[in-house]
Amino acid sequence: MSKSRKIIAYPKRILWRPLFATSIALGIAASVPQVSAVETARLEVIIAIASRSGSGVDKRLTFARRGLLRTGYSSFTYSRRYLLRLAKEQRRKLSLGPKISVVIGFKGLVGPKGERVQYYLETYSGKKRQARVYYSISKAGAPAITGIDQPGAARAYVVIVRAPK
Repeated sequence: MSKSRKIIAYPKRILWRPLFATSIALGIAASVPQVSAVETARLEVIIAIASRSGSGVDKRLTFARRGLLRTGYSSFTYSRRYLLRLAKEQRRKLSLGPKISVVIGFKGLVGPKGERVQYYLETYSGKKRQARVYYSISKAGAPAITGIDQPGAARAYVVIVRAPK
């Protein structure tokens, strides 16, 4: 009887070791943070130069004509276009002029289906930050228009941001 007891007890110990090692390995794997899908957004940024002299809107800016005319300037000339793909909390610096630059940062998607893009726009004069503004625009909706006046000049930079669907 003792002989059979030893035979049964020995295999139990052998089984517990692999089970114990497997449970430790699974516990370690579960404690490691899992990489999830990162929120990303596509933004189209268009830079235009606005002026009080003359009148008219460049034909490449006709999609935003109504919003541009509300800024108080009468002439708008297309300057540059950037297509950005930003991950959450990522930022991108764009130079407008010799001392003026803007930084666009993606905050996240808003809404049950992520139909709105939330971002911020910071304006810099040299290395000094002038302002930070938060926006929320709808995908394939109306663009956000920001005018950056130039002191002592009759012109401004206009930053138009839209989120293509």
